[in-house]
Amino acid sequence: MCCSGFAWRRDTSIRAVWQDAEGKEIGAAQSFAPALSPRDQWVKIEGTVPAPANATNLAVQLIAKGQSGDKEMIWFDDAAVYAISVN
Repeated sequence: MCCSGFAWRRDTSIRAVWQDAEGKEIGAAQSFAPALSPRDQWVKIEGTVPAPANATNLAVQLIAKGQSGDKEMIWFDDAAVYAISVN
């Protein structure tokens, strides 16, 4: 099984890591971030993450970087994750 997903983001990245039944991270975490883009535009970021054999959960982290102060906001919109078939 694989999971694929996407989100519209501004000034952020997405990290995905599989977990076993106890919540322990297994396999290598994968991070997805598009090339640099203007700060005032929405950018779609997407990726596919193959599941290790003993994976039971997928943890997806929406990560914000580079804030210059605690008043800055980060926006995510229309985030989705879904299972896909792999031949």
